[in-house]
Order: sequence, then structure tokens, then C-alpha cells
Amino acid sequence: MWVHESMQRRTSYFAPNAKLLRTVADTRIERIQLLDGRKSGPASAVSPMAIQGDGTVTAVWHQVPMNAHQQEYGTEAYMIRIVPGAAPRTVLRLPFPIDERMVMTAGGGRSPVPFTFTPEIAVAGAGDRVGQLQSHYTPRDSGSYTVSLFTANGDTLFARKFAYRGVPVSKAERDSAIASLAVIIKEASPQEIRQLQAIAAVKMPSIHAEAISIVIGLDDTVWIGHRQTAAGQNVTVLDNAGAIIGNVLVPPRSRLQQASRTQIWMTEKDDNDLTSIVHYRVTGLPCGKARC
Repeated sequence: MWVHESMQRRTSYFAPNAKLLRTVADTRIERIQLLDGRKSGPASAVSPMAIQGDGTVTAVWHQVPMNAHQQEYGTEAYMIRIVPGAAPRTVLRLPFPIDERMVMTAGGGRSPVPFTFTPEIAVAGAGDRVGQLQSHYTPRDSGSYTVSLFTANGDTLFARKFAYRGVPVSKAERDSAIASLAVIIKEASPQEIRQLQAIAAVKMPSIHAEAISIVIGLDDTVWIGHRQTAAGQNVTVLDNAGAIIGNVLVPPRSRLQQASRTQIWMTEKDDNDLTSIVHYRVTGLPCGKARC
């Protein structure tokens, strides 16, 4: 098992008995060669997503492009592979659309509009598949999200759009989200905070996003986590073609981390906010081409 600490820029490896084996500093990457021959700009983030036994790292490289006025406009995401002793190699450019309706700009800075989600990216443990979840902006009482799955070579395995009836954002939730911007965005001036709060009041969607997380399974499955409720989190299970093969309810205060058709691993917090790793057996999902 490995744990990446983004603030410390390092990855720690653990044995099955939780003994620390080693800690390795992140490979420092200033720029990468893009697929169209260009040299990239500086990365805004490099996130390890999968690590093989030989030390090969599959990561997602984010860079924020600038327009002609030197203003940020969205983001670009690339899947890269880092083999020990070799230069990083760009494998795939990921579609990473940023809807401007989901973004607030004031004083040159950008922040997401409350209750919206930028695309989520997940990579299979073997580094051979990458998935993306995009929640679409909607000002109405119904919405949609798209799940896409690609091979490491860039081939699209599927891209499916799902519609849902949304849960309204209450007035109390709206007011709380607007007030909290003054605490969350510490680098902005009081005037910029007021501007952002005014923009948020106009742009904020009327319903909660339904799909909020994606996990690529250990077999041929994709797991889509929905909005948390008092009963827990409903997770929709898709196969490698994007067909729904079942649903699993994850207990409250838990987060799905890895899964297959027969078992799931999650982190659970107790009443003291201490986190444990919990393993469950899954029954009832069809085996498909996988071995159950």
C-alpha cells in the first residue's frame, strides 16, 4: 500500500501489516513534452494516481493555461508515466472542460462556484485505464453527469451521460456557502470577497450535484459515488461498457477507496474522527467476464 502526501511531496510505502517500508520524494518535474510537440507550461499540480511494483508512477499533470491577457482560462490535464531513471512520458490528454458558469473571477483570482464540481479523474491501479466524471452545470431542478473511461493509449471505452432529479439547495445552505467564502478564500481583499459573494449568489445552481466521486475497480468495473445522505452514500457500479450492473450503499462516515465485483475497501471514521481501513465482501453483482 502507498500513501501520497501532496504537501510534503512524498510517497510512503507500507507492508500488509502496516509497517512503513520506505518513503520516496516525488520526482521533480518542471515541464513535460505534450502530445502535440509543445513544451508544457509549469504544472499547477502533479498527482500520482497509480504505482506499479517496479516503481513506475502513473500521474495526472494539471497545468493552467493563460489567454492573451495573461488571465487563467480553465485547465488542461494530461496522464503521464514516470519510469525510474527515464524522462516522464505523456500518455494521454484528458478532456477536462471547465464550464465558466462554474467559476467565479475577481481581482485576477478564480474560485469554484459553491455546489459545483470540476471534473474528477481516477486511474486503475495497474495504470491501464483512466476514468473521468463530469457533473454538468444546471440552474434547473434536474441535472446530468457524464462518465467516461479511456485506455492508457487514449482509446475511448465508453462515454455515458446520466440524468437525475436533483435535491434543491436550501436557502440556509446558500446563505451559509456565501458567508463562508470570506473564510475559505483567505488571499482575497474585502472588496474581492464581496464581488465573489455577489457572483456566487447569481451563479449558484439550484440543486446539489448528484455524482461526486469515481473509482476504477480492480477488475472491469467503475464505481460512481453519489451525494451523501443520512443513510450513507449510494454507489452506482458500471461495467467496462458503461452499463449499470448494480448499486451498493456505503455506510455513513465512510469513503470508498477500492473495489471489485466481490469486495470493497473503504475508510471509515468513528465518533472520535479516527480513521480505519475496512474490508467488505460484496454479493449480488453479476460476474460478467470477470472471475467471481
